[in-house]
Amino acid sequence: MGLDAGAVGEWCARAFTGAPTVAGRLPVGSGRAHGEYTERALALRMSALVQQVPPYRALRGLQAVVPGGWADRMARRYASHAQLVSPYREKAADLRPTAHGWVDDLRERDLRKAFIALSSPPEPGPVEAVLSELIDRVRRYFAAHSTVGVIGGAETGLARLCLMLARFEAGVLPEPDATVEQIHRGIPEDEVHELVGLVRKLPRALGDRPDGPGTMRGVAEPVFVHGLAEGDLVIGDTLVAVSLGGAAEVARRLRHLVAHAWLDTGDLYGIRAAGVYLADPGALVTWPVADLATRLLSGADPDAARAEFRALAEREIAVARPVARTDATLLHRRDCAIVETTMPAPDGRPRPGWSVTPNGPTCPSRDLAELAMPFCAGIPDGWRLDYSEDPYGNTPPHWEAAKGRQKYRSSGTDADGLALIHFFATVNETPSAPAKKKESARTAPKKPTVYGPEVWTTAFGAEWTYWDLWFSVVCVADHNGDWDELDASLFAKPASRDFAERMWSHLVDLKERLTAVGKTAADLAGDLAADRKTLTKARSKVKRGTGVRGKDHSPAMRDTPSHRHLVRAHFGSWDLYPVSPRPFYERLSAATPFDLEAPGWGISALKNVKPLFDALNELEDEHADAPPVLLGARRAGLTAASLAFHRCDDSYGALGDDALAAMLRFTRTDWRATGIDPTVFWRDVLEVFAVLANFGAMYKHESELMANLGADRDQALLDSLVEDLRASYVADRLDWFAKEIERFRDSV
Repeated sequence: MGLDAGAVGEWCARAFTGAPTVAGRLPVGSGRAHGEYTERALALRMSALVQQVPPYRALRGLQAVVPGGWADRMARRYASHAQLVSPYREKAADLRPTAHGWVDDLRERDLRKAFIALSSPPEPGPVEAVLSELIDRVRRYFAAHSTVGVIGGAETGLARLCLMLARFEAGVLPEPDATVEQIHRGIPEDEVHELVGLVRKLPRALGDRPDGPGTMRGVAEPVFVHGLAEGDLVIGDTLVAVSLGGAAEVARRLRHLVAHAWLDTGDLYGIRAAGVYLADPGALVTWPVADLATRLLSGADPDAARAEFRALAEREIAVARPVARTDATLLHRRDCAIVETTMPAPDGRPRPGWSVTPNGPTCPSRDLAELAMPFCAGIPDGWRLDYSEDPYGNTPPHWEAAKGRQKYRSSGTDADGLALIHFFATVNETPSAPAKKKESARTAPKKPTVYGPEVWTTAFGAEWTYWDLWFSVVCVADHNGDWDELDASLFAKPASRDFAERMWSHLVDLKERLTAVGKTAADLAGDLAADRKTLTKARSKVKRGTGVRGKDHSPAMRDTPSHRHLVRAHFGSWDLYPVSPRPFYERLSAATPFDLEAPGWGISALKNVKPLFDALNELEDEHADAPPVLLGARRAGLTAASLAFHRCDDSYGALGDDALAAMLRFTRTDWRATGIDPTVFWRDVLEVFAVLANFGAMYKHESELMANLGADRDQALLDSLVEDLRASYVADRLDWFAKEIERFRDSV
């Protein structure tokens, strides 16, 4: 973040001389020794609290070992950058979004060369392939486990990734033949634990700034001078520097904060205050910029100093301030989401697919759906994006922007496998004026079809979808505004348990959002509760699910309690194990001839599960003498086996036999010797066992499994955990799992 280059840096150092007079306000204890990369990693974690953007500096560091244009391709995979149009798309890694447009971090870059690299990318080498996979995993992990304004959750995993990115920023590059897993495991555990401890102090220091998910807004890594002055983050209107240093280092940061604020002559970041987050004591100390400048200048006129500083900066630096590219600003029209579905195949058998709702394509891989989703969010009303794949291989896969009979096909694909930019301008062009026609009802524009997730209105300071309207209308018209009565009706005669749970999940979510703004169903529905046409449609959607497809579900309908419990049972505790099961699971997944996490059921277990368990046996043999590693490998095997049950038809029992054998070996592992927290271990085991029991994997072996684990030694702990989990299952209406958890305890 320094401005220590050239005459401007020297002037800044001369202008702000001596120890700052504000030092008395700083907490004691901010000068202890720390890991070389911990400070920068903490800044990265804090940046994710205000904005989800690419790891710019890490991409810049890695660019030294990959071909030109690689960093841009990685940046375009982030939702924040995917909609960039040419020529900005070709230099995505240099563009940073702000509330007022885009800041170009490197304006002098040769766009012609960048475009040539985009149009005809070289074949990726081994290093590039590994780094691409690594950055993709980083992007997905942050998307899944890091929410703007939220602290807590998978902080160990996030800490490891932030420390890894901090090394890349500093030019510490992976070995040429390193794998993704080796790079990931190369971060020292003591640094990870230290960073997690520092992050845990953030809620107290930030106070009421993170008021809830998505509420803590700001800018990550603001740019003030291209290539010379970059900040840590802006929170609201406060420019913040992160420091683990002593008094001298803090004094330098304070001088830089004022210099950076003065360089923002266009007020792109709206900076009104500046402060230092002192990581060791966990304190954020802030001042108005003018007050801080006055204190640091020890009586000198701050206005005169600011004018002199800016004049010198404009002479010494070619580009003294960033430029907002408003013509490249993202224009999100709607919220989109990715849902699991199926795709047709030539042999008539459906195969896994991923669909972008509400107006996007169905793709054969989640990667393609993730890349397409930001475009779907901004595509004009009435248009949709389609992914076309010739099942006979006569034509290559391609993308189309379609509206009725109008179709604009992509002319090729860039290195991302997308060519959306080639027709994005086409579908946004202003249409020629139509010939005048006699006005009649027949020529009136047709209203777009409403599926449910679309925004219906903005009221009470929030957006509300058609699903929200339909639920409120049914609640008022049929149940006198009583949510509990509507809730009971959903489960009275449900079309299916799955449908009832999805509707209930949205009902609970809507109630919480209405309660948060102090409103009722009647307030939201208004006069439409008595509108016959609206009520008829609302009843058909909410009560009978007429015409409701997977892509029409709201986010709450997709994120059901059973889905959350399943994900937690499969992956939720992995970062708390002494050695994470994640790299072992990825190896097992790669060895399996089908996608373990794809949707769909009916794959023959008899023909397809042997490679999975062969790979598991190999892993266990490799790490037989290291209990912490062996425990992680065997725990990965339980998740892989459970996911295989969700995909396979095990009519012949082959999968059940292999899964039981894997469970027995897991329970014979000396888990106490690994140092894992018994509370963490038992909660995780009970949850994953409950999922596996749903497939009969441990039938008549419950007592043996629990005895192998030494459950009798932890009876009191088990009683407490079982009651806690049982209450959680009951609250989420997963009564079968609640009973199964009790059965495990009773088998001890």
